[in-house]
Amino acid sequence: MPRIAKTPRAFSLIELLVVIAIIGLVAGLTVTGLGSRNAASLRNSGSIAGSVADSARQLAQSGRTKTALAVATSGADAYRALTVLKRETNGQWTPAARWTRLPENIIFDSTLDSTESDFFSNATNSITNTIQMAGTTLTAGTGFKAQGFSSDGSLDGQINPLKLRLREGFSANGTQTLTAGTTNRYFDIIITPTGGRVKYVQP
Repeated sequence: MPRIAKTPRAFSLIELLVVIAIIGLVAGLTVTGLGSRNAASLRNSGSIAGSVADSARQLAQSGRTKTALAVATSGADAYRALTVLKRETNGQWTPAARWTRLPENIIFDSTLDSTESDFFSNATNSITNTIQMAGTTLTAGTGFKAQGFSSDGSLDGQINPLKLRLREGFSANGTQTLTAGTTNRYFDIIITPTGGRVKYVQP
């Protein structure tokens, strides 16, 4: 007796809708998970940068001397590397510690304007000499930005808090590229003018 070929059963509309719903759910969980990881990376980077800023205040107070928080704005680690500077007895400024580098995908946002008390627009200091970063010579103002701390820990020349904003992105040769679609994902480090205390803000 000849065999009758069975026609493969097609997916019903309900089954297709269920599959589509599952795919959408998995995609949503993936995006949520990625956003959570990026938010955690911003928090961790903010804590690291905030600790460096607080170290500048503490060193100024404990040593009764002038210090500064410096952020590189040129070179391979522009807007990713920061350190504490101290003023020597001869008036020269030198790094008080090794440069700290943020993760590859996190940078300081320099696109804020002066009305937002942005660090890069408002930072003041009395540094005139060059400093070294991993064999690279950085010039004050163009190679790095720095905010001075007085011996009592307060910010030099500031009456308003200074803001350092961390964003997802990268920089190449001092030019920033912020990750698209992350405008509302950032981490702010706020340094108070009196006392130089560090505060954190994240939406």
